[in-house]
Amino acid sequence: MRKQSSYKKQTYFDNPVLEFFAKTSVAGIWGIYMVAMGILLYVGISQGFLTSVPISIGLFVAGVLMWTLFEYALHRYIFHIVTEHPIGKKILHAAHGFHHDFPTDKDHLFMPPLLGLTILTVLCGIFYLVMGGWTFVFSSGILMGYLIYSTMHYNIHRYSSPKNRYLKTMWRHHNLHHYRFPDKAFGVSTLLWDHVFGSMPPKSERKKA
Repeated sequence: MRKQSSYKKQTYFDNPVLEFFAKTSVAGIWGIYMVAMGILLYVGISQGFLTSVPISIGLFVAGVLMWTLFEYALHRYIFHIVTEHPIGKKILHAAHGFHHDFPTDKDHLFMPPLLGLTILTVLCGIFYLVMGGWTFVFSSGILMGYLIYSTMHYNIHRYSSPKNRYLKTMWRHHNLHHYRFPDKAFGVSTLLWDHVFGSMPPKSERKKA
């Protein structure tokens, strides 16, 4: 794969402390979330919640699939809300607008870990109320789904013309979202939910891409 053209370095926050915690890297993200996955699995095993291997594998895979739906819904229904409220506009720009303004800024292609871990904690609490101890392996699957998604997203914006057929399909799909159809193509790691919810770009444009 070829690296895309260089970008002008941007800052997410004017505050240097906040800016430091907003910057991320592939190694840092994988390191942090692999540790989080390990903790979740350790708690699940030590507390006796993972007694069945087939059920555990099923829950893990279900967590990965749940992430793809969460990714789609968050991208379509939250990040692309249109509002004229000044506070709302600032929040949405911080959450996603910055990325659309500077899509190749490698320092800000991942969600800041502190925010990500906060969201994970809230989700785990909600899941625990519904699933009990199964939450630990299910949430591990969600984390794996996030790692796959975030790594694909990073490579889509940092490299051009991936050789892998699936990655090339997703590369074209996501670039159509950024540069042609901001109201379509919300999936980053899979086309599944764009097909299900009717947000695929026109077929003629997909062929051109």
